[in-house]
Amino acid sequence: MRPGQLEIGIQENTICRISREIRIQFLPPALEDAMKKSMVVLVLCGIISMSSFSQVQVSKGSFVGVGLAAFARGYGEGFLPRLNVGIFAKAPLVEGLSVRPEVAYSQRGDMSTSSSVVLEYLDVSVLAEYEFILLESNGLSVHMMGGPMVSRMFQASSQTHSGLTTVAVDIYGSTSIFDYGLLLGGGFGIDVGNGSMFVETRVFIGLKKITLPVFGSPMQNRSVAFVTGFEF
Repeated sequence: MRPGQLEIGIQENTICRISREIRIQFLPPALEDAMKKSMVVLVLCGIISMSSFSQVQVSKGSFVGVGLAAFARGYGEGFLPRLNVGIFAKAPLVEGLSVRPEVAYSQRGDMSTSSSVVLEYLDVSVLAEYEFILLESNGLSVHMMGGPMVSRMFQASSQTHSGLTTVAVDIYGSTSIFDYGLLLGGGFGIDVGNGSMFVETRVFIGLKKITLPVFGSPMQNRSVAFVTGFEF
């Protein structure tokens, strides 16, 4: 081997080592494993969905609701009121079972008597939904759903409350941007015109530990939402 080739080999090894160090530094093993598992689920659901789209009609819909949020380890004496708005598509796989990808806006965080932390996210989830009919005459049905959800934060603030005055401090730059976990829920639906109206209860269980500057240790998000929507 000539000296020039040896030098190139050493440089390539150095670059590979540095790239591995960077990957390990910015992508913890737990997060990497969770992302890999989520990607497998999303890819499998996508393959199944694409094979079904040519044979079935895909329905679409939207939902809006309110709920309560708190950190798993607790922050204060109460729960943070939150807003949840989203859109979805639904494709039947077999009788009663559908795949339901969603994109939504949600608020999470926690609050005490004098302060609160408000985190705003864009959520992407792929849910499996099972539905069964209770009454054929009016299309009354019950459904259950669950699946992975990945969230990207776009705003975060720490708020201090004093009487009617609220002082907010932007903490976005020092807060974990991504979150992931499980979204579970269920509800009732009824036929209305050419579509159906539904009400749902949705529970998010955060699996990632969120780093926040106002706490000494990471927290995990928890939230419950009560929504209503329309599918057509």
